[in-house]
Amino acid sequence: MATTTSTPTRTSTLIKLSLPHVALVLFYFLYLFVGSLIFHAIESEPQRQSLKDVKEAEDKKRTEIQQFFVNYTGSDSDEVLLQELLDELVEIVTHRDWIAGRFDVFESPNPWGIPSAMLFCMTTITTIGYGDLVPGTTGGRIVVILYSCIGVPLSFLLFADIGGLLARLASRIASFIRKRFCRTGKVPSRKSINISNGNVLTVESDQGTDNDVFALEPIEGKNEKCFQQVSRNSSSCPEVKGGNQLRPSITKQQSYLANVSEEDNAGNVPFVVVILLMLTYLCVGAASFSIAEGWNYFEAFYFTFITLTTIGFGDIVPTKHFENNTYFPCLLYTLVGLCYISMCVTLLQARFIKVITSVVNNMHTLVNKCQNLENKSNTV
Repeated sequence: MATTTSTPTRTSTLIKLSLPHVALVLFYFLYLFVGSLIFHAIESEPQRQSLKDVKEAEDKKRTEIQQFFVNYTGSDSDEVLLQELLDELVEIVTHRDWIAGRFDVFESPNPWGIPSAMLFCMTTITTIGYGDLVPGTTGGRIVVILYSCIGVPLSFLLFADIGGLLARLASRIASFIRKRFCRTGKVPSRKSINISNGNVLTVESDQGTDNDVFALEPIEGKNEKCFQQVSRNSSSCPEVKGGNQLRPSITKQQSYLANVSEEDNAGNVPFVVVILLMLTYLCVGAASFSIAEGWNYFEAFYFTFITLTTIGFGDIVPTKHFENNTYFPCLLYTLVGLCYISMCVTLLQARFIKVITSVVNNMHTLVNKCQNLENKSNTV
């Protein structure tokens, strides 16, 4: 009966815990979708008209050059006219929409369609910014500023939140593997109780990762003596003997290190494993983009690295995604990858904190031992 009642309780607790994270993800995608609608409404028609004008000017100039060579006589006036035509042609093809990467993008039927606009919103608020698709109107540029003021912090919040969850999951997996495959026999627990200022207990254990800190309610100034006897499993202290007599109250408090890694101790994941996780995601993504875009593997790996580190040069962009309107896989890979990188950074941070804390504690212990030896030598 207890199992039946506990299962719904665990389920409801899990739902309550996961609801804020799910709501954040849904809100983020909703924010991207709303942004795509706005930019589609603002930029779609002006961009289409701009491209139409460029193509008309290009076709007109091509016709003029063809007609010129038909009537070419070699006179000085023909040479001057030829130079003017060539200058005008260069001016057309150096239009900003002919820049490498952008012209391939704008050959698509609708460069500011909902999918491409959604990808633009994602690359904008994640600070990647390829530059292959940019607003050309004043209104669109104003919207970019306002949209990014909310979107950029929202992206950082999402990556920190999901990255933290993934880090805790990775820590649990690492702990499970360590317990399952790296058993070395149980070591007896050795605990000591230290009392400072008459009101704080620090319980140290050989098997624990952190020190447990307890709050101690004072009892007539006798706590120190009593708890020294308690630490030796002694029952000679009158305040702790007997059924109804006054006992000291001990309440466990969360330590500083527990706040760093919470209950999962994210520092359990080794540095090498974290680096391998990052490289694995980059390599898998590079293989996928190499097949989808027709790039060689190095170009694909370069693109995934530049993307997931948010450098975003824009020299290599997924043009086949624009031609085939397959934007969502690229968008999803990038968002998941950024959360994944955030997880790796969280694991590295926790591991670094744990290593530094261990070094500081060892140095503190060494200093105390040196001081004790010095005191003993002075006493002798």
